[in-house]
Amino acid sequence: MKTPIARIFGTALVAVGLIGAAGCSKQEQAQVDTKIDQAQAEMENRIDGVGESLDARIDAAGDKLDQAQAGMSQAMDDTAITAKVKARFAESPAVSALAVGVETTNGVVTLTGTVENESARMAAESIARSVSEVQDVQNGIVVES
Repeated sequence: MKTPIARIFGTALVAVGLIGAAGCSKQEQAQVDTKIDQAQAEMENRIDGVGESLDARIDAAGDKLDQAQAGMSQAMDDTAITAKVKARFAESPAVSALAVGVETTNGVVTLTGTVENESARMAAESIARSVSEVQDVQNGIVVES
């Protein structure tokens, strides 16, 4: 398929050939025509190659944008999960929301901090698991000795 640019260059090559061949013999005219045809074909191939290269770059940029949007969406989801877990800790008499740290990555909640006893440690894990979006819980809470 000829692009508009290829048509313009092709027309320009033909015009140059016609002007240059005005005083030529038939054999010379045939040689000029062949050279013009070859130059036009080469120009079309190069333009098509540039178009294909641009298409590939645009596709790659689109893929990167999709990945960035997915990453931003996951980060927002993780932030929401962390907030929900912390809110449930604040409502619970068994767990101090200030004593237990919560971090979420790809739906996996990591609990850190220090609590007074094993039942508080297990309550924190149970509360975190009760949030529907949580994929898993890594309980790194330490019981005070």
